Amino acid sequence: MADFKVDLTDPNFNAQLVSLGVTGTIHYAPYGTDAPEGLEAYEAPYVNLGWISDEGLTEAISRESNSFTPWQSNSPVREAASSEEFTFSAVLWTIGGLATAMRYGVPESEMDYNSDGKFAEFTQGGDLPAEFRYGLGFDILDGSKHRRFLLPAASAIDPSDVTYQKGDLIGYPMTWRANVDNKLGYSILRRFKEGWRPGYVGADGNDDLKVRDLGDWSKRSASSPADSGTASRTSGSTTSGGSTATTGDTGTA
Repeated sequence: MADFKVDLTDPNFNAQLVSLGVTGTIHYAPYGTDAPEGLEAYEAPYVNLGWISDEGLTEAISRESNSFTPWQSNSPVREAASSEEFTFSAVLWTIGGLATAMRYGVPESEMDYNSDGKFAEFTQGGDLPAEFRYGLGFDILDGSKHRRFLLPAASAIDPSDVTYQKGDLIGYPMTWRANVDNKLGYSILRRFKEGWRPGYVGADGNDDLKVRDLGDWSKRSASSPADSGTASRTSGSTTSGGSTATTGDTGTA
């Protein structure tokens, strides 16, 4: 019997199926905004939240379940999920009006702008904060690979500390929960363009996702000398005193 060896030609060892979170974006839209088609660009009223810290985006899935162990056994015979929660976290480095509204849970209708002093103001603490829901779109890119997660009813939860000090950018650490939208019937819509398709092993051979090289450089240009293995001779002349000597192949067969 042959010894087991790892076969690196197996379809799931295809390097196309390995990805990095190279870059990405987060988009905001008012609640009820239609999701973009496919992986197309976002259109108004979607707004890009701007710069995100170099920590990138973190996704978490939290599930709780109940297990049922019968009297006659020491191990469960049934387990049922009791809850499931999807959250996304990032630190916003673009801390303009939208990020500030999201961080503090204050809509633009409750903010005032002083045109003389050119500053915005709002108050907090008089009432318990309300929960706001809105659409979010998370995009993760690695070359032509693209993941898009659309949350139709996202909300901000668990506000974290903001630190003000020299040497570090001011950022808003945000965590968003993907709530179920009752009209749509889901909390998150996921789209993947990463070279695989449901039910198939390995990569699908998409040309956009193939391993890239620098091209075929073996072709010879017209001015390149032929690779015949014979030395080429160049006739020339030298001048000595007032006479000219010519060198070259003057012999006859």
